[in-house]
Amino acid sequence: MTNEEFQVLVLQQLPSLNEGQKSLKEGQANMVARMDKLENGQDILATEILNLKSTTNAIDTKLSKLSTRIENEIEPKINALFEGHQQHSKQLTRIEEQVNKHEEYILRRIK
Repeated sequence: MTNEEFQVLVLQQLPSLNEGQKSLKEGQANMVARMDKLENGQDILATEILNLKSTTNAIDTKLSKLSTRIENEIEPKINALFEGHQQHSKQLTRIEEQVNKHEEYILRRIK
């Protein structure tokens, strides 16, 4: 191939090279736009994560306060109620035993 033939061939391909370059530039512009959208999405996600973290911290604080209150206020009251119930049950058992003894005594006296 001679130098002139090569030049003619290059000149013939030049319009398609220009179109390819335009297409490449459009593709790059499209890619830049998509990257901008991606970065915006990441910024939104980061903001939402920060909001979730602050909400989680607030919940943790409330749970800690509730746990402390249960341990210091409610648990002793439940234990006292349970002990009272046990004492009441023991007292009822003793009364029942005494009633049974009296019933036996009365039934023996009747016979």
